[in-house]
Amino acid sequence: MNRPSSAYEQFRQDALKQLTLRGKVEPPYQISYTFYMKGKMDTDLDNMIAGVNDILQEKGIITNDKAIMRYPNSVKIPGQSDWKTVLEIEHYAPDTIEAS
Repeated sequence: MNRPSSAYEQFRQDALKQLTLRGKVEPPYQISYTFYMKGKMDTDLDNMIAGVNDILQEKGIITNDKAIMRYPNSVKIPGQSDWKTVLEIEHYAPDTIEAS
């Protein structure tokens, strides 16, 4: 069994306190992530997204991470003075999405 690292567990606790819902978004979802990373830290983007998805589901902001259909414009930006994660959750409507 994999146990979360102490760093992730601290991140999880902090995120659960800070996350606020600014309106209900119905599934399916598309979520854009911007991860501002402190110093020279470098982590896999997909691992960061998966961790936040679990927290969003735990907090009840999304119903299920399986309902996330798209991650447009998701990026990580290393070399920052502090950590910050910004995300935008929208209803995924494939007929209104431009082909990229």
